[in-house]
Amino acid sequence: MPPFLATTIKPIRTVVSSRYFKYKSFHLKLNHEFDIGYPVPCAARLFYFSDRHFVNKLLSIHPSKVGRFYDYHLHHFKSSNVPLPDKLFYRKVMLICEHFSSIYRAKAGKSLFRREQVRYEKKFEKLELAAEILKEKNRRGRAMEGQELIQRLNHKLKSQQQEITALKKIIKEKEQPDASKIIIPHEYFETFIELIIQIRDLEIKENDKLLVTSSQLTWVRMLSHHFALANYEPINANKLRKYFYGERKRFLKSRKFKVISLENS
Repeated sequence: MPPFLATTIKPIRTVVSSRYFKYKSFHLKLNHEFDIGYPVPCAARLFYFSDRHFVNKLLSIHPSKVGRFYDYHLHHFKSSNVPLPDKLFYRKVMLICEHFSSIYRAKAGKSLFRREQVRYEKKFEKLELAAEILKEKNRRGRAMEGQELIQRLNHKLKSQQQEITALKKIIKEKEQPDASKIIIPHEYFETFIELIIQIRDLEIKENDKLLVTSSQLTWVRMLSHHFALANYEPINANKLRKYFYGERKRFLKSRKFKVISLENS
C-alpha cells in the first residue's frame, strides 16, 4: 500500500463502517430521511468516510429526531449483523460523536474568526447534546431490559412455586394411606395368597381354566395395586413373586380353604 494511503486510514474511518449505517440509494424515491451519503466504488472507498456522513446527517436533524435516527440505523445494523450485540453499535456511535466533537472543539479554539468559532461551537455542542440524548436512551433501554428480566424471573418463580405446590400435594397424597385398597391382616396373608392361587388354577372343566393370563406377573401386579397389609402397608411386588413362581408344597400342608367347582364336588 502506498504510504500516502496508509496515513489516511484511521480506526474510526474503516471500510467496514458501511455495515453500521444505511447509505442513500441513487434511486431518490427509495431514500429515507435518515439515510446517509451515497456509496462509492470499492476502489475509492478508502477516501469515503461513512462516519463523517453519519455526523453530517446527525448535525442536520432536530435533536427531537436523534432517538429515531439512532433506531433507524440500529435496525439496519442488526439486520446486517445478526450475531453482533446492540452495544457494539452503541459504542460505535458514541466513539464517532466523541471523535468529531473533539475535532470541532479543537477547530473552534484555533480559529481566528469569530464566525468560524461559532459555527464549530454549534457543531460540537450539538454532537455532545446528541451523545447525552443517546446515553439517556441507552440507560432507559437497560432499565426496561432489567424490568423485563425481573418480570420474566417473577413469572418463572411463580410457575415454579405452582409446580412445587402441586408436587407437595402429590407427595402428601402419597404419604396418606390409600383407602381404596383392601386390607389383609399379616397373619392371614399367606392364606389369602393360597386362595388367590387356587382361584388362578380353578378349572370349570378339565384343561378349561376359569381365569387365563399369559403371565404370572399379572397376578402380582393386581395384588400389589389393589391390596395392602395392616395399616395400609404396601405389599412388595418382589415378595409376591416367590408365591407365584416358587414351590407350593408348603401351602398345601397349611392351607385353611380349598376352592373347587360345584360340578366336581
